[in-house]
Amino acid sequence: MLGRVVYAMVKAQRGAGTLTSSRIGLRMFATKGKTDKEELMSKLLVEKLNAKVAEVVDTSGGCGEMYKIRVESPQFEGKTRIEQHRMVQELLKEQLKNAHGFNISTSSSK
Repeated sequence: MLGRVVYAMVKAQRGAGTLTSSRIGLRMFATKGKTDKEELMSKLLVEKLNAKVAEVVDTSGGCGEMYKIRVESPQFEGKTRIEQHRMVQELLKEQLKNAHGFNISTSSSK
């Protein structure tokens, strides 16, 4: 069934923070468009961490409380993976407080 993968890439030039693309992908269950929560989390990552890539995917199968999160940000430069993950968790703590689980992948953008 066709679903979606939220994949937000942000311009690396001036005006960072504007979304430049979305990608459609396959999911295990049908859903149309991204959820409000996915969109909010992506927006927060872009705005607060100046993320060049902010990908948030609901992997729960429908309950909306399991996520795969991928972030690429220049603010991660020189930080350990644990520090990077803590930055993401702190930023999204309200959105993830009832989550069953989440998978975070981070990298610095150069």
